[in-house]
Formats: sequence, structure tokens, C-alpha cells
Amino acid sequence: MKNLQHLLWIFIALIIYTSELSGQCNNCTLYAADPKQPWKRTDMYIDNVSMVVKPAGKFYHLDLYMTYQINDPQNFKVQDTFEVVHYFGLPANGAITDSWLWVEDVIMKADILDRYSAFNIYEGIVNRRKDPSVLYKNSSEIYEYRIFPLPAKKSRRVKLSFLIAVNEFNNIDLPLGLLKNSYPRPDVNVIVYDKDTQLNPAMSNGAPFIQNNHPELGTYRSAIIKAADYDETDGKYSGIDFKLEQTDVDLFLATAFENGTNKEGVFQLSLQPSKILGLDALERNKFVFVLDYHLGNSLYTKDEMIAALKFQIRSLVKEGDYFRVLYNQLSAKEVSEEWISYNNLENLDDILSTVQLGNTSIIGSLLYEAYYRVKDENNGKLIVMSSDANVVSGTAAQSLKDELKAQFGELRQTFILDFARYNQYNKGTFYYGIYYYGNELLYKILSSNTNGSYVTMAKEGQKTKLYEYLSELNNSIIEAQFDFIDYYIRPEEGICYDIYPIKNGNRIIQVGKFRGKLPFTLEITALFRDSLIYNTYIVENEAQPSNYTFFSQGHAMGKILDIEKNGTIPKNQVFTLIQTSIENRVLCRNTAFLALEPGLQEPCFDCEDESNTTVSVEDQDLNQKVLTAAPNPFRNALTIQLKGVEDASDIEKTELIDLTGRVTTLTLDWSRGENGLVAEMDSTDLQSGMYILRITVKGRVYILKIVKA
Repeated sequence: MKNLQHLLWIFIALIIYTSELSGQCNNCTLYAADPKQPWKRTDMYIDNVSMVVKPAGKFYHLDLYMTYQINDPQNFKVQDTFEVVHYFGLPANGAITDSWLWVEDVIMKADILDRYSAFNIYEGIVNRRKDPSVLYKNSSEIYEYRIFPLPAKKSRRVKLSFLIAVNEFNNIDLPLGLLKNSYPRPDVNVIVYDKDTQLNPAMSNGAPFIQNNHPELGTYRSAIIKAADYDETDGKYSGIDFKLEQTDVDLFLATAFENGTNKEGVFQLSLQPSKILGLDALERNKFVFVLDYHLGNSLYTKDEMIAALKFQIRSLVKEGDYFRVLYNQLSAKEVSEEWISYNNLENLDDILSTVQLGNTSIIGSLLYEAYYRVKDENNGKLIVMSSDANVVSGTAAQSLKDELKAQFGELRQTFILDFARYNQYNKGTFYYGIYYYGNELLYKILSSNTNGSYVTMAKEGQKTKLYEYLSELNNSIIEAQFDFIDYYIRPEEGICYDIYPIKNGNRIIQVGKFRGKLPFTLEITALFRDSLIYNTYIVENEAQPSNYTFFSQGHAMGKILDIEKNGTIPKNQVFTLIQTSIENRVLCRNTAFLALEPGLQEPCFDCEDESNTTVSVEDQDLNQKVLTAAPNPFRNALTIQLKGVEDASDIEKTELIDLTGRVTTLTLDWSRGENGLVAEMDSTDLQSGMYILRITVKGRVYILKIVKA
């Protein structure tokens, strides 16, 4: 038996690491199936979606509330039950930090366990047809969520919590890709409570935030994202940015302390090296953006690539910079015959409105025209996005590079994103012992010879991760400014330790622990154009007193991403990974969130539902609820009714669960009432407080939250 379990664990691990190798969301899917009859399977959708967003330094904490339902309940019987199976993707700069499952009106907050234990418990309970949910992280960006049971005629409500690092604009991409496989896709209600922040929320789709009031939680602002706004999501990136509007600073420090102490805590340091070293003021770039589109070699539409071009321009062009845009038709075209200044960025949509991409690549002509534009510009840079996939031989690639150099002399820095689609198993170009595919060899020669960089999506083979690759290219452009850069940070009368970088866009966020007090001293050493730069900065805390839990989870996220970064986790790091994950409730590939029914796990009586929705859970029609009790809250006597149950012998057990999770078996005298069985419960000896009433009828479990006043 032990050998079998060991083999099972190896099998699970292989699934994890195989999916990491692919790193793709082509298997992202959502369906409902019967675990005992896998062929009984149906489509489903997600509804009643709310996102509650809170600031956490240079992260946002986001609670996603939603319900799962099958599309065709009319085709099944009331007693039919399914398992929700949901594979979804998230960007790598985010982590899942919580999972809730509603069992009737009771919130079950998931425990976080090692993956092997969670797998065994979940599968064992599903075989007994009970109420669990389990959430796994299968790779750096792919997650697996399972919930059982989903009755054919009802729904299941859940909450997932995320921590997501901001980019240089204090934006996050909302995790709407999780809803991609819902048919139909739901509208999403985005909520920001005044109790969490007074900063104004904004979204890139321009949806207005309206002020409302929650009777218990106070005032809040909310906006609706229509399903059509994220219709083209690729499974991880939605294209809908969220931010809390605030004055940005080049150097940001936020700290949080545990248990009210002011000596040991967690910090977030956020910076853009080129800005704080003053290089942005010294270096004025002239960018030539090149978009080369081949219809047959791309998974992206022309509109999507123009949107990607806008993303690149807005990400890279800063005050004092100029840019031009070249693109392909039958010949090379340009949006303006003059350099366009940074001040025109607010009109970028109008500037690019005339772009009509052709269907056939002309990469050679576009490169010639682009290098011509910057031949006399020492600060000129080429940003190339191309889907050309012609197999270029080693001789042809070298010849084209030599021809360009002969024409223009030293070629300016060239940064290339290859978004072509081709099969790496097709015949490639064998050059000095290595196979190259499409224009890979040409692009590598151009980027390496100009001290630029090359990023390829070509081997992805499906429509994924475009904006992640754009950000990777942008990071390389920023990093290419420096031959070397190093940071050293320390608090007054103390030290910083256990530090990890988290990247999202052009800003570096460092998360770490420290002992000492404010202010911090930051020392930066950099090598820029053969000149050594050394600067020291005194950094005060920029944030208001912060939520320590969110900050410690941000630190744990950085540590987990660092351990998992190479795909295969070193054996000597596995224990540290699991320990960090469990202690901070941040999901990793070796742990899982597991929620069970009351009695198998303690209900969460103090969990606060902030979704501001009145959606019913499991039973959509309150008039059809089987188990009811009145009055509720009650004092000494409680009348319990089982609607539709006619025979007391069908009741297998009646249980009462208190706040500590202790289960007491009750013996009640049931009698026939107007609509089913009725019993009186004497609660004279019960202490005041909240309880869970759980009654099992012919194998089905009914749960009700009751309160003694």
C-alpha cells in the first residue's frame, strides 16, 4: 500500500512539473462531471461575480466571489450531482492566498495542507459523496480547482483571494482570465470600500465607479465590467487594468510590523533604477517601433497587435523621448514623417488610428527603414514585433546583417519580440551545431550584435502570454541600460534579510524582512556606459500603517516564486517551500487549499462576506429549502422543519456543531407537519452563540446556521 501511495505521489509530481514545462493555458477549461461516471459531463458557467480590491503597499489584495452552475439543468434529475472541474491561469506576478466554500449558508474557510495529503482527503471524501473543495497550483501560472457536489438544479458559491504585484503605473491586470471558459461570461462588479482606502479607483475600460452604502460595512465605490470588455482574454491576461489613483514616487518604501512591535517587520521597496539614478533626465531616447504582421503566422488579430503596440509605446516612452512607428503593407508605411514627442502620448489612439496592417511580412524592408531613421541618432533604439516565420539560413541571416551594417555603419540597439506561430518540429536551419526556426537566427544575430535582446513566443504554439512577453522585452530594454547594478538596503540600527525581487513591468519590487527602525538607507551601485555610479538615499515610510498579513504574504510570495523559478524544485528547498506556503497561506505547487463540510472542518463564523450580493447559495429558491428553523435567532425553544421529508425513519442523524467544531448528536421527536416533518429542540442548556445544525436524510446532508440569543 505504501508503495502504491508513493507511486501516486510521483505521478502527481510528474503532472505538476510536466505542466510547468509547458507553462501554457491551452488546457484551461471549465466543466462539470460525475466522478463515478466520467462520461456524464456537461458545460457550466460562472455567475454573480464580485471583486473586492484592497491596497497592500505595492500589491493589491483581491477577493473574487462567484457561483458555479451547469448550463442545462433541465436535462438532469434533481438527485444528479456533479464535480466542478476548473483549470485556469493567472499571471506569474500573483498568488492565491485563500479559498472559501459555502455549504448552504455556512462559510468553510479552506485549510492549507501539503498537496499529497489534500489529494488523498479530497478524493476519499468525494467517493463518499460529501462536500469538499480543493485548489492546486499546477505550474507557475496554471491552477486546478475542484468542488463537489454541484447539484444539477443548484449552484455552489466560493471565494478565492489573490495578492497581485503592481507594475510601474501602480496597475494590476484583473484576473478575469479565470472566467474565460464560462459560457456565457459574466459581468463583474468591482468594489472598493472606504474603510480600506480613500484613494479613487479607476479601470482602463473607463467604467465609472458609483458610490453606494453597505448597511454593515459602510460606504463603498463600485463599477461594472461588462462581459464583452474582456471577451478576448487569453486565459491569464484580461486587458482590464485596475489602480487606485495616487501620486507616484520613484522610490517607495512601505513597512508593516507584527503584534504592534516597531522593531521587527516586513518591508516592500519599489524603485525604477534609471529614474532614481537620474538617467531618465540625462538620456533622451528616440524609439522606432516596428510592427511586422503576417496573417498566416500569427494567432493574434491585427487589432490585438495594434493594442500590443500601444502597450509598448506607453510602457517605454517617457518625458523627453521621441518615437516613430513603422508597419507593413505592400511596402513599409509610417504613421508620421516626423518624430512624435512624449507630449503626444495622450493622443496615441488617434495617432495609430490610421494603421492598416498588411497580411504579408516585409521584415527586410522594415528593418532597412527603421535603421535609416536612427542612423544619426546615438540614442536611437529599435523595438521590433514580428510574426515573420520564413526559414532564414545562416548565410542569409549573416548577409542581411552585413548588408545593413554596410549601409548604416554601427547598428543601433535592437530589441525584438518574435510572435510568429510555427512548429519547432518542422525543418529548421542547422547552424554551427544548433537548429534555428523561423527568423530566430536573424533576430539573435541582430539583437546580440547591437547589445539588445530577443524574446520569442514562437514555440508557444497557442494564444498565450502576449503581455507577459511584452513586459519581459520591456524589462530587458530597461536592464540593457546597465552593465551592472546592485542594491544594498538597511534600516537604522538594524539589518534587512531574506530579500526577494518581484518584477512586473519596468519597476522592481523587493520584499524582505528587517530588524531595526526607520528610516532605511539604500545604496545603489551601477555601471553605466563604462562609468561607475554610486548613490545613497535615505528612505522614509511612504505608506500608512499596513496590514501585516498582506505584507507577510507578499514576502512569502516572493520567496515561493524564487524557489519555484526554475521549474524543478531542489530537494533541499521542498521543506522550506511547503513551510513558507502553509505558515503564510500562500499557495505553492506542493500545497493545496482544502475546504470540507462542517464537522470535518471548523466553520468560519467570523468570515466577513464583502461581496454585497444577495445571491442564494446551493438552493436558488429559498422557498424550496429543505431544512428551516424558527425563530432564528432563538432563546429557549427552536422549531425545526424538514420540508418534503415524510418518514422520520429516513433521518439518519441530527447533529449540532459549536464554534469550536465540537459535534453533539441530538435525539429529537419528529412529527408530521403541514409540509413535512417537524421537531422542537430544547436549547435551555445551550450557551448563547452561533451553531451549525446538520441533519442527514437518506444520505443527503442539510445544513443550517442557527443563533441562540
